[in-house]
This record gives sequence, C-alpha cells and structure tokens, in this order.
Amino acid sequence: MCNLRLSTLIWGICAVASSNFSLAHGGRLDSSGCHNELKTSLYHCHQGALSGLKFENIEQAQRHLASSTTDEYTTYRRQDYFTSWPDKDRDCQSLRHEMLITQSLVAVTFETKDKCIVSTGKWLDPYTGKYIYKAGDLDVDHVIPLSYAHRHGGSEWTSDKKKAFALDESNLLLVEDNANQAKGDKGPSEFTPLGDFQCYYAQIWNLISKKYKVNLSLPDQELMSVFSTQC
Repeated sequence: MCNLRLSTLIWGICAVASSNFSLAHGGRLDSSGCHNELKTSLYHCHQGALSGLKFENIEQAQRHLASSTTDEYTTYRRQDYFTSWPDKDRDCQSLRHEMLITQSLVAVTFETKDKCIVSTGKWLDPYTGKYIYKAGDLDVDHVIPLSYAHRHGGSEWTSDKKKAFALDESNLLLVEDNANQAKGDKGPSEFTPLGDFQCYYAQIWNLISKKYKVNLSLPDQELMSVFSTQC
C-alpha cells in the first residue's frame, strides 16, 4: 500500500513534467498543486504533499517527494538510535553527567558519595540565555533531532550509523528541559534559539548535516543560506 501511494504521487509529478506548462504566479495549478513562476522560474507548490515549498525545477520536486514520502512510511523508533547515555570509562558517570560536570560554571555537587549523579551546578542554557542551577532541569538535546534525521535520510542508515549519530557530542547541547520540549523535532526554519547563539546553532546544523548527509528540507536549506551570509 505504501509503494502504491508513493508511485501514485510520483506519477502525478512526472505526468506534469512532460506537459511543458508555463504558468504565471497566481495562475492555474497543476495536478500536484504547483506551478512555474514566470518571474523566478521556480516551481512553487500551494497545495498537496509539497504545499508551501519551492524548487528549482520539477525534477527536484520529484526527488524531494520520493525521499520524504518513503521516510514518512518508515517507522521511526527512538530505540534504534538511542537507549541510554553510555559510561565509556566505567567510572559510574554517564556521558550526560560528564557533560554536566565539564560544562558547569561552578563546582558541581552530587546526590551521593560515589559522585555518580550530578545534583547542582551552574549552567547557561544557550537556547534561552537563562542560568540553570539544578541538573534535573536540564536535558541533553540533539541539535539535529533523531526523528528529524530519520525523516531526512536516517531511515536508510545502518544500525551502527544511527547509534553513532545519537552519541555524537558535536550534536549535543545541555539545555533547559522546557526549551528542549518546545523545540521538539523541529528544524531551524521552525525553531531557532535567541540572540547571538543563532549563528553557532546554524553552524552545528551545517556541520552535522554534512557529516551524516542529512537531507535538510528546503525551508531549512534556505535559512541556512541566510545564516551563512549573516554569520
């Protein structure tokens, strides 16, 4: 059934590709809910699966639709990427608590004498600019969210690559739990942090997406181009 849906959607785009239509902005839409803009030569979609997106040509739209539709029907399971923070050196402090220790602006305190679990410290949340003093109020955020990566190419990764992505410290930040929940699995076109941290945030997205070949959505690509110019 999934393949039938995908084939039907792609067929609709391919059929339009052979029609050599040329419509002004605001004119009649094709069967995919899109048209060519005369002024920009972009293929602009107003309805359907590609609504709100612009592409250089119909072939690019077809590739995007094929990729996003395939991933849509591939179930995301968090446990395929991540189960728990590891303790590689076996000192009882997991990666999360090692991050809490090294990134605190003051000496941390622990919940127990064995110093396995961090209790308090002082951390600057880069998303809100607030200082956080309780370790329990912080989450370890995947800057490029796991489910976002899955929808944009990660569904085809090997198990080892998925796990490597989930534990790549270049993609991890300590942030306030409420800010992390507000971000969810949004891309940068839907969520960006406040103030000066925006540029660093965009750099992380660029670095990690290129490293793992995450296929950013067109709105996210466009915002990355803006940040690359401004930063």
